[in-house]
Amino acid sequence: MPAIQAVVEQIQDAMGALEGMKSAPDSPPESIDAFPFAVSYEGPGSWDYYAGGKRWLGQIYTELHVARKDLPRDIQQIAFYSDKVPGAIISEFVSDQLGMTADALIRIESSGLVVLQYQTTSGVGEHLGILYKTNVKLISNLS
Repeated sequence: MPAIQAVVEQIQDAMGALEGMKSAPDSPPESIDAFPFAVSYEGPGSWDYYAGGKRWLGQIYTELHVARKDLPRDIQQIAFYSDKVPGAIISEFVSDQLGMTADALIRIESSGLVVLQYQTTSGVGEHLGILYKTNVKLISNLS
């Protein structure tokens, strides 16, 4: 498995372990119906090559979705997770270096409260959420 995808799956494991999280699959699904929901995937990055190895500096995006039904309740639910998501990612890195797949966790950025869209069984749904950007460094041999 490519190292970037391994980091994505470790972050999703951390998301799935959060209290109350209904769904956090390893790969983005076609649609979602269980909330709160977290999905992570590879974001932008750059590869640097040097003698005998390569380094990826990039971002893993993690979207936290809460169903948009009752605004006060929805905002409370987002607030509950707003620091738990980066806390879980940091804890995973500190305890296991993201499954020994990431060489450095540089920073986690947060969008703050935003409207996110994702396919549901009844069409494209708008949800409240937060987009997290986890900046990581991966180092590997040329292969």
